[in-house]
Amino acid sequence: MGSAAHDLKTPLSILNGYVELLQSEKLGPLSERQREVLRDMQASGKRLQQFIQDFSPTAPSNRRLKMHYATGNINQCLSDVCRLWSTRFQERDWLFTSCE
Repeated sequence: MGSAAHDLKTPLSILNGYVELLQSEKLGPLSERQREVLRDMQASGKRLQQFIQDFSPTAPSNRRLKMHYATGNINQCLSDVCRLWSTRFQERDWLFTSCE
């Protein structure tokens, strides 16, 4: 997993760098929709970065993996998924009702 983690970190770092560059608007102004997409990309990149770190064999927690259960807000989770995918569903004319 160590090699795989390293192989994933490099392109992810490059993608995150491009997202930050675009968000800075140094390459030109962005529409609100473009800003929203970049925020989604940044959040997904951070999530993936955390997954890679969590499963890295050098992570202290991976000396012995244990399941950790915690309560969470399922409504917020579903709302995030809905917001992320609703536009994509609508673009494909798939049946989808708004989460709001």
